[in-house]
This record gives sequence, C-alpha cells and structure tokens, in this order.
Amino acid sequence: MATKRVNGKQKGNSFERECCKTLGEYLGGNYERSNGSGGFVGASNFHRASHLSANQLKSYLGDLFVPDDVEMIVECKSYKDIDFNNIIKGSSSKLNEWIEQNEYDVKTSGIEGIIHIIIFKINRKGSFVCVPALDVFNKRVSYMNYYTEKNQYQIYGLKEFFENYKDIFKKVISK
Repeated sequence: MATKRVNGKQKGNSFERECCKTLGEYLGGNYERSNGSGGFVGASNFHRASHLSANQLKSYLGDLFVPDDVEMIVECKSYKDIDFNNIIKGSSSKLNEWIEQNEYDVKTSGIEGIIHIIIFKINRKGSFVCVPALDVFNKRVSYMNYYTEKNQYQIYGLKEFFENYKDIFKKVISK
C-alpha cells in the first residue's frame, strides 16, 4: 500500500489556522496567520526591524497576527513525529531550536514584557503549548517542566492549558 505524501507547507498553514481558531475561542479577539509566518524579520532578516514601529515589528514576529491589546509572539509547529522521550528528558534538539528562535525574536525585538509561546502538534500524540514558567500558573493542571540553558518552560496539553488558565493568561498577555 502506497503512503500518501503530505505537503509540509499546507500542513503548517492548516495548523496555523487551527491555532488562530483555538486562541480566538479561548482568549477572544481576532488571530490570523501572518504573511510569511515570521520570516520577514526573523533571524537572518532582523536588519529589517530597525525601520519598523513596535506594533509593526510585533506583527512580523511569530506565525500569527495577534490583537493589538495582546503582547504575545506565537510560533506554531506541526510535525509528523518528534521524540517525546527527549522532551521528557529535557534534551529535544527540535524544541530547543524552537525556543531559541522565540527567545531571539523577543530579545532582538526590544518589546518589553512580551510573552512568547510555542503551540505544537505531533501526529497521533496531540497538541501542546510551551510557555515560559510563570508563578501565576498554579499546579492544578498536569504539566512538564522543560529547561534550556537560560530559562525554564512548562509544557501543557493545549486545551487543558486554556480551559484552566485562560483568564490568568489573558492578564499576562494584556497591554
């Protein structure tokens, strides 16, 4: 039986639309896929940022346009497979890469207090959110700590996170 080939770009675009819908449902407001999904000012193109206002810059960081009153950068990743054991052990090169990308964007943006999250989906395992570890998230939902060289993160099931923390999270990301 032949396996059907998946178009990675279409899969990523579809997941970004799914993330927009989920964020809109839980947090309110309009979330949309960004043009180029962060590539316009990301990493090697960050020289373009010096000509943009803070709001313009924020709109180019990450994969999604967020409402004006939200201080958040969102990366969306959809993968067929990722070694979950490495995430549990705190040594996932893929997750580290995503976090480093987000941390770089936040640092070089110069936007104070902006929160960055990674929403990721792994086929047949589910959808998750990786957020900076903040004291405001009490321990009423199961999560996994994830440490990089510089920072601590928490990984939650996507729906469980927003079902339990949407009101708290709204306060964290509000201007």
